[in-house]
Amino acid sequence: MIKIKTIASGSKGNAHIIESENNTILLDAGVAFREIQYAAGFNTAKIDACFVTHRHGDHSNATPMLIKRGIKVYAPKDTADKFNGVIALKAKENLTIGDFKITPFEVPHDVPCFGYLVKAGNEKLLYIVDAEYVPYTFKDITHLMLEANHSRDIVMDRAKEGKLSLKLAERILKTHISIEAAMEFIKKNDMSRVKEIHLLHLSNDNSDAVRFKRKVQEETGAIVYA
Repeated sequence: MIKIKTIASGSKGNAHIIESENNTILLDAGVAFREIQYAAGFNTAKIDACFVTHRHGDHSNATPMLIKRGIKVYAPKDTADKFNGVIALKAKENLTIGDFKITPFEVPHDVPCFGYLVKAGNEKLLYIVDAEYVPYTFKDITHLMLEANHSRDIVMDRAKEGKLSLKLAERILKTHISIEAAMEFIKKNDMSRVKEIHLLHLSNDNSDAVRFKRKVQEETGAIVYA
C-alpha cells in the first residue's frame, strides 16, 4: 500500500515522503534538510532515494545534504549538472528501487522538468508539479498528486486590479498548472481507481483551496487533500 506524507507544498518548498510496504522515497527536496529529518522521524537512513522534478530551489534545496548523507538523488540532466552527485535520468526510462518502479516523463516548464509515475504492487501514484499542462494520459492511477497552483480567473482579475504585474501573471499562467487545467486533466483520464488526490503547490494569493477541493471531489468522488 502506498502512503503519502507531505512535508511541504508551495512556493516556499516542496517535498513528499512516499512509502510502500518495504521502501521509502522522496519526491522533491525543496526544504531544509532538518525538515526532512523531522518528517522521517529522524531516521533518514530509511530513505532509499529522492526524485527531484527540476532544479528550482523550492524543489531541490536539500539535494546537497541528501547526497552527503548517502541518499541517491535522481533528476533531469540539467539538475544533475547543477548538483554534484545527482544521477541524471532519461525520460520514460524505468528505474526500480525496491518495491517501487519509477518512470520519469517530461512536462513543459521554464526549465527541464519531470513528472513521475510511481508503481508499487498494484497501485500507481502520479506526481506532477510546475507544468503549464500535462501532455499525457494515464491509466489505473490510484494516487494522484497534481498541481493546482491558481485559478486563471483569479490571476486575470488580480492583474486587472493592479495587484499582480502583467509579467508575473504571464509567467504564472505559462509555468504552473491551474485548477482549470487540472480539471481538464482529471476529466481526460480514467479516475475509476483513484483512492486519493492531493492538490499541490496552491498559491497563497491566486487560489481557493476550499473551492478547488470541492470541484475535484464532485468530479471524482475521491478523498481530496488541498
